[in-house]
Amino acid sequence: MRFLVNNASWTGTGDAIDVTEEEYDKTFDASVKSVFFASQAAARVMLQQANGGRIIHIGSKFRRSSLQKASRVCSCKAAVHHMSKALSLEWASKGVLVNTIAPCITETESR
Repeated sequence: MRFLVNNASWTGTGDAIDVTEEEYDKTFDASVKSVFFASQAAARVMLQQANGGRIIHIGSKFRRSSLQKASRVCSCKAAVHHMSKALSLEWASKGVLVNTIAPCITETESR
């Protein structure tokens, strides 16, 4: 395995005051937890390879800025960016590079 691109997310928008624990967990699981465990699985293979590998997380510009009624997704995207930095520090010296790209929001019907 040479590359992994993590493009998982669940936006989940709405007033923060109305968010249930179930809704929060759905957003966090899809946007952060899945990225971590997919990265872990890929790194287990990549760290054994002579050429290492590359892990790319799809983040968001909302890691640093916010969007009204999107507290869940903004906090999750910030978590993904910080996770990428931590994983990169842990694995880069062993040949596995971890980076995040940060596109802007794309409006879809699920939003």
